[in-house]
Amino acid sequence: MKLLDKIKKKLSLPAAPADSSVVSDIFEELERRRRERLPFELQWRLNAAFMAGSQRCEINPLSGSLQENEPAYDYEERGVFNRIAPLMDTRLANLKTVSFTMGVRPATEDGDDLQKAQVCSDLLRYAYSTGGFEHKKNILLQWAELTGSAFLLSSWDRRVGEPVGVREDGSPVMSGGLSYTLLSSYEVFPESLWRQQMNEQSSVIIEQIMTAKEIESLYGIECRGREMMSAVLQQPAGTDLSAAMSGSVRVRDSERVVTYMQVPTDGCPEGVMIQIAAGQVVYSGPLPLGVIPLTVFRAKENAGQFFGKSVIEDLIPLQRAYNGCKNKIHDYISTLAANSMLVEEGSVDVELMEMNGTAPGSAVVYKRGYTPPTPLHHEAMPAEVYAECEQLCRDMEYVAGVSQLMVVGSSAARVTSGKAIDALREIDTTRMALCAENMRVGAMDAAVLWLRLYKAYCPGAMTLRISGDGHSGAVLTWCSEDINSYDVYFEVQNELRVSPEERKAAFFEAYDRGLFSDEEGRVPEAVRARAIALLNGEGATGYMCESTLQHNRAVRENSLFAVTGAVPTVGPLDDHAVHIDEHRRFALQTDFERVAAKHPESAAAFYRHIALHGEARHE
Repeated sequence: MKLLDKIKKKLSLPAAPADSSVVSDIFEELERRRRERLPFELQWRLNAAFMAGSQRCEINPLSGSLQENEPAYDYEERGVFNRIAPLMDTRLANLKTVSFTMGVRPATEDGDDLQKAQVCSDLLRYAYSTGGFEHKKNILLQWAELTGSAFLLSSWDRRVGEPVGVREDGSPVMSGGLSYTLLSSYEVFPESLWRQQMNEQSSVIIEQIMTAKEIESLYGIECRGREMMSAVLQQPAGTDLSAAMSGSVRVRDSERVVTYMQVPTDGCPEGVMIQIAAGQVVYSGPLPLGVIPLTVFRAKENAGQFFGKSVIEDLIPLQRAYNGCKNKIHDYISTLAANSMLVEEGSVDVELMEMNGTAPGSAVVYKRGYTPPTPLHHEAMPAEVYAECEQLCRDMEYVAGVSQLMVVGSSAARVTSGKAIDALREIDTTRMALCAENMRVGAMDAAVLWLRLYKAYCPGAMTLRISGDGHSGAVLTWCSEDINSYDVYFEVQNELRVSPEERKAAFFEAYDRGLFSDEEGRVPEAVRARAIALLNGEGATGYMCESTLQHNRAVRENSLFAVTGAVPTVGPLDDHAVHIDEHRRFALQTDFERVAAKHPESAAAFYRHIALHGEARHE
């Protein structure tokens, strides 16, 4: 029987279930999914071990764990020459330059759609700046580079925001705010590992390790806490090999919080969400918004697989070969330094010589009548061995999507042309841009989810404060209607495809050619503000010019008329040309036609308002 069928029989939503068997059923399903996900988790542990420099291990599929490789001979060098770490640092340094600032395109050219798109863009910028997304983005990139995937769990936190009321016990009622939590691949258990997209998953289980204080703060229950294992990005210094291979550390006073989310079905149209903290059900009810509020960020996509792929997986075989090649060279150097001797049997004390060796300048005592010990002759190390090491270095850079130009800041000796260096840089950024685009796709999915949360839970007063008084008319339209456009886009292109300097040069070339000028040769103030911003003069654009204020006032009057039917009045400070243009544009749209069909007298009054602006303009 499916887990959802069991739960529906044992609880009555939205009341919390008292039957402990529901908890056991969810834990049983969690362990089943953990066993199914084990091959992926072993690969993540191996990636973490190689990243940390513990590279003498491999996956044992029989025991389902990592094991250390045993040396073939006792004398073999087993040094680790970690090239994965600097290559991944180079990748991260380039990926962190990618911007995730987003906006929203209007669904149509109608004025209300333009206004709603403006408010949505303001909300996304607010969520980006106040939620610490820049810091979380960096950690997301690190987890995605390590395990191939990282996740954001979005929700509406009613404990934050501004006070909007008082409860009976005197505690304040807060307006709430958007909250998003970073999750690693270790914490997410999808229903199927072979469905690539999140919207293809029927259910997801999330397992988080939280401290007892965090659980008490979030869910209001007390628990003793215990010592548990928690996944980490990088092992602390001084950890042994077994700890590095486990990819986790021990944390004290902690418990696990398990969240089960099931999408709506015919038998359960609102979906199911159950949260279990320290073995207790703390929430049982419908799934908020009816969707799993989880977005995935992938470094590389695996067709038909839920979890992404890390570039470390492709680097591991090359790193093993590189370690072996370097160790063989060191074995040869150690052999030369040991000054091996050919001795006739019985001529010297072999045990003493093996114990003390032949130190430089020391006397070698042999028995009279025997052949004196002679140094063992060694052939020179073939040049192909050194060439193989260099080739492995180049291969690892190629697999990682970087080159000498990115790693050490210099090109190959044979590449001296400026055009050739630019072509090499373009090739590098193009290959790195694929990973950046995958991450930006995840950010856009998260932005769509954020907009749905804002629409469902954000009060109008809070939306107005976020968007600003100048957009009050747009906020009024946004609050009174459904969002009809989730077409999220990035306000800047991928920096790994087009650098900021290239964008700036292209903009000013178009500016100089007069492409932004109107029929009279004048450049609009919005374009001039954009030019100032590109010159890193963002502070100069903070002052709102009068034309912008006039435009916002006219748009606000249009919105009030569309929602409430209030006919605006002509003010003494109105710029009549701006108001006539905005009012006429609004009067030609379908929203105005709908109001005119229901209230023709209001439409006639609005026409008179436009005529009054025209008369005042010619006075």
